Amino acid sequence: MLAASAVHGAGDPRLDWRTKVTPHFRVHYYSGEEHVAERIADLAEDVHRELSPVLASDPGHLVDVVLTDDSDSANGSATAYPYDLIRLFLVPPDELSVLGDVDDWYRTRFTHEYTHILHMTKTGGLPALWNRIVGRTLVPNQWVPRWTLEGLAVLEETEHTSRGRLRSSLWDAQFRADRMGPHPATLDRVTGNPRTFPQGTLWYLYGSFFFRWLDRHYGHAAIRMLIETQGSELIAYGLERAFRRATGQTLSELWERFLTEEDARVRGELARYTGDGLRDGEAVTAHGLTALHPRWLPAAGQEPERIVYFRSDGHDTAGVVAIPMAGGARAGESVLVTRTLGDATIAAHPGGDLVIASGENSNQVYVFGDLARVSARSRDRWGDGEERTRLTRGARADGLDVSPDGTRVVYVTRHRGRSALVEATLAGDALIDEQVLATSDDFDAFYAPRYAPDGSSIVYAAWLTPSSREARLGTRDGAGRDLYRFDRATRTSTPLTRDRALDGGPCFSPDGRWLFFHSDAGEAHFEIHALELASHKRFRVTRTPFAAVEPAVAPRGDFLAFASYGSEGWDLRTMPLDPARFEPFEAADDSPAAAHAEPPRVVTVDEPYVPLSSLRPR
Repeated sequence: MLAASAVHGAGDPRLDWRTKVTPHFRVHYYSGEEHVAERIADLAEDVHRELSPVLASDPGHLVDVVLTDDSDSANGSATAYPYDLIRLFLVPPDELSVLGDVDDWYRTRFTHEYTHILHMTKTGGLPALWNRIVGRTLVPNQWVPRWTLEGLAVLEETEHTSRGRLRSSLWDAQFRADRMGPHPATLDRVTGNPRTFPQGTLWYLYGSFFFRWLDRHYGHAAIRMLIETQGSELIAYGLERAFRRATGQTLSELWERFLTEEDARVRGELARYTGDGLRDGEAVTAHGLTALHPRWLPAAGQEPERIVYFRSDGHDTAGVVAIPMAGGARAGESVLVTRTLGDATIAAHPGGDLVIASGENSNQVYVFGDLARVSARSRDRWGDGEERTRLTRGARADGLDVSPDGTRVVYVTRHRGRSALVEATLAGDALIDEQVLATSDDFDAFYAPRYAPDGSSIVYAAWLTPSSREARLGTRDGAGRDLYRFDRATRTSTPLTRDRALDGGPCFSPDGRWLFFHSDAGEAHFEIHALELASHKRFRVTRTPFAAVEPAVAPRGDFLAFASYGSEGWDLRTMPLDPARFEPFEAADDSPAAAHAEPPRVVTVDEPYVPLSSLRPR
């Protein structure tokens, strides 16, 4: 070590770390995160009181929780070896994330990760004796197949909140699509390391539906017996024996019954929903995995009308891709305009260029969302393209749009658990005069702003916590994601939708008559909806087998493009826009449960961070 020629830092050296100590947790955070750390401390103790008796498990010591805001991806992790550790990222879930169907994303995320801790630390028999003598080196419940760990955690995140993935329309669509697809997952594929779509999501997907089925048939007592049996095994992966002791049947027998019953449910629901026929248009892409954020570009010079979108298909270079169109049909091969570092949202500039928000290296430490201006004439095969100019640095920007006159850009920023709607002047290849149009309360989130065709207002989606919805809308129906219209003259926002559904992806028709958006209101299917702004009448535009999101209207207003989910992932489809075929729709509150109560405040001891507790031998 003394001879090392380079010095390597672990993370950002400018951060000042501190620790809040509660009766059962040490919450480590850094400067600027105090309000989040206080909430996590309250939630952690509340989740412990509720969840520990359910799983009959208690770590018996302080669990370390690390809060970081160094990623624009909503996620978390947990491990019980060599010591209990939970890590939580602070950003809210993306608009189309299956993690986004929540009342409080911190409660849902912490419940999921703390379930892992209670599951993995449950030991008995010889492993418990061994760990008592030589320290924690045998953790049988951490070595079981991933689907058992993740399936139980998704079940508990749903059972102990008013939402969670097993109540998510998109989660159910993914399961239905795989079961109805040409290659539905088998037990061996779920238990291993699946390489075909949807890859590791199968662990969470099938595991959660199986544990829900197991809970309904055998109850939580069987689940407690299962994790107790597995936690006492010296030989890992003794699943058949463990399930037989907990339920009287082996895993193979249970799995066969589970698939038989779930397949019958899926087929029945699909038949009822599509009984009146489909309205899902024609396919534009067929590569699967990811085809999202479509935008239309009008014909210009030698360039035909095009659709641009973000592509990540697992084979070709990921980035922004353009497809020539003739009317609503594909008219040529796709062209990579510019590669991106991760996901990219796109806005069309009236001058023919694009403005995108995608991951960029920031301060040599982070990858944050930043804005860039890209020539739509770029042809990027190997690099970033010669006609790409970075507009921001470290903005943490997402979900953008360009004003109809091309002079302004509006986008969303997310930082330390808060969101803001920001507008800036686009002066050539620079952004100037940034100003905040709206700021969220703590733990709310903004998404997908769009300018009205006359530029007078901006429509955006906002996810509000139950307390924020009650304060702003006077409703007590829990959290929700609704559409709001920001008037640029009066600087005020008014709601356009008000329900517990997840509404998002707004898009105006060129004449400003219609506002299109996606919503899972009604029959728990994400579909494209239309709101006639003058009459405030609402219609359902699509009826797809699984899900349709992110509408984009062609420049002439004659076709609609959208992202459609199938057994291979997301692809783009188009359909003619005919208001006569729109289906009248009345939004109703069909939420399954009331919002979870606010956690009681916890008295904490706040102290400087000291790493020695994690250094000592275990």
